[in-house]
Amino acid sequence: MAHRYYDPETEGIVYLVTPEVDGDGDMHHGPYGESDMDTISSASTRRTASTITSDDIGEYFREVHGRMYPSDENLPLTYPADEIELQRHQMQHVVLKALLHGNYVGPVQDVLKPRADGRRPRILDIRTCCGTW
Repeated sequence: MAHRYYDPETEGIVYLVTPEVDGDGDMHHGPYGESDMDTISSASTRRTASTITSDDIGEYFREVHGRMYPSDENLPLTYPADEIELQRHQMQHVVLKALLHGNYVGPVQDVLKPRADGRRPRILDIRTCCGTW
């Protein structure tokens, strides 16, 4: 579960992600097994997490026509990465959820099941923005 809060040290909004733990101290992985979570968590651990401070923003973002974009020159300027874009994504989510009468889940279990040759599909999550979906 993610909790949004204002961090006075960084003077910005920070998301604290905590796993769901039952009374026995075991983490719940939702519809995924523990081996799935091992794959997920192998690339993202608490040691790799960091917070971008206001002083560091120039290293990660650049301003183009008054909007903020990732500073990586190898990335095309598709959509901004600023508060206005975050609000647009949130509004789009609300509208689509209303049109579909709920969240669209899709065939996730079928797509992610191990293949006949034993290989497991991998997921690359690119710019999910606010993640409200």
